[in-house]
Amino acid sequence: MLDAIDVGYRSIDTAQAYNNEEGVGEAITKCGVKRDELFITSKIWISNGGSEKAKASIDESLKKLKTDYIDLMLIHQPFNDYYGSYRVI
Repeated sequence: MLDAIDVGYRSIDTAQAYNNEEGVGEAITKCGVKRDELFITSKIWISNGGSEKAKASIDESLKKLKTDYIDLMLIHQPFNDYYGSYRVI
């Protein structure tokens, strides 16, 4: 991640299912680039669907990413209660 940011990448795609949010969060804090210059995308995993689970999983993603906001939050596989998930995004 740090090498990618160092050579100019500013759009970072991550997801709960990729199990890489913590690593991305470490890179965000160590890279020296202001947070508002990075565009972070993450995704809610299918097992975290529905308003309550989605909200909790977004909070967990924010904690792992060590940021106050995620620029784009998607639903990885929109099944089950995807309306509930969309409501909290």
